[in-house]
Amino acid sequence: MNILRATLVGFVSAVICLGLLFLSYPWSIYYRNFTYGAGITILSYVLLAILVGLIAAIVVGALSFYSRMPALGQCILTGIVLFTSLSAGSVLLGPGGIEIFDTRVAGIFFSEWKFVTFIGTVALPLSILDAVLVWWAVRREHIRRSVTPTTQNQNV
Repeated sequence: MNILRATLVGFVSAVICLGLLFLSYPWSIYYRNFTYGAGITILSYVLLAILVGLIAAIVVGALSFYSRMPALGQCILTGIVLFTSLSAGSVLLGPGGIEIFDTRVAGIFFSEWKFVTFIGTVALPLSILDAVLVWWAVRREHIRRSVTPTTQNQNV
């Protein structure tokens, strides 16, 4: 179940991230005002969304091994660790000067002070969303575990 939960949260994060990227960093500005082609520009949006989804999946997967932790604890821990990871990544790609392969990811999303925009408009909402999804999944799993032994005792 841990791998399934991590995969689902990572996929949802990637899809939502792609939408947030298009809202926060409008395509019309970043495609028309630069000499890069449409292919490399869209690849930059998709690559960053996949990277964010992968980070979310890794965080959720790693923290799902704390199965004895209450749902609220996993929720809060997931939100904090994911937000910290995404913020650190944006600082590395922005002021850190790291470029992903030879794309426009650093130039579009993290140049100058745009990494702060990413933290506020992408990292924070995604961290909250993923924390809520983890809370829901863990709570549901805890309820299922608590109901199963009672049902088995009644059948005996």
